[in-house]
Amino acid sequence: MTPIIVISNQKGGVAKTTTADALSEGMRARGLKVLAVDTDPQGSLGRMQERYVMRGSCAASSFIEGADIQTTEDGQCTVPGDDGLITIQNQFDLKGNELDEKSLMRAIDKAIALKGFDAVIVDTQPGMNFMNISAFVAATHMVIPTTADKLGAEAISQTAEFLGQIADTFPVRWEDDPAVLITQFRGISKLANTFANQMMEALPQAGFKVFQRRIPINVAIQEAQAQNKSIYETSSILRGAAYEYNLVCNLVMEWCGLQGMKGNGEQ
Repeated sequence: MTPIIVISNQKGGVAKTTTADALSEGMRARGLKVLAVDTDPQGSLGRMQERYVMRGSCAASSFIEGADIQTTEDGQCTVPGDDGLITIQNQFDLKGNELDEKSLMRAIDKAIALKGFDAVIVDTQPGMNFMNISAFVAATHMVIPTTADKLGAEAISQTAEFLGQIADTFPVRWEDDPAVLITQFRGISKLANTFANQMMEALPQAGFKVFQRRIPINVAIQEAQAQNKSIYETSSILRGAAYEYNLVCNLVMEWCGLQGMKGNGEQ
């Protein structure tokens, strides 16, 4: 099954969109055909990856309703988030059927079958809502970016509870435990290091995978967000957050059973 990797956390401000962009761009640099789907009405991922939004393609709400997407010449596509996602629950698809929590999964599976994507990255919004439930139902793998602090730990606990409720209600196709990625990490802070070490020890016992790399807090991330660009475009891949994200991309691909065709993705 083509990996469908959902990036999610109930808490905002934990670099979900930056992580979704870094993973999808990293996989593209390794020669994979990637479908990136932005399910956040704010549409930040779509703006960051505007060059993969082709003329004649559709936004996320229409994608879920069954509209067609268009790819670049080398098979890449980003489906941008839009305001229609706010009211999409209880709407109808192009065939007149009421949309449900499996509609996103069906749309993604259709796109994979028609376009031959190697991987799918889904960016989400904070909260427990219809679109996030839909993303978790579609997922084969989940990455939870988090800060190394008390609020981060609480958000992971809330996300775990949410996942449990979904698994009790819907047939899910998760191939492994959710994976936690520590982001916005202040390595010089003793408290941050203490929380990070505690997370790495406790989370596997609670049913989570934890990536050993930690994404440092870095001005390049803020620059990328301000310029609607990838972290790889605003920072050298040889250091800082871009360096760590590049290594995390390798780890995620190995986890999902993906193999690149262009070495280690150095740009």
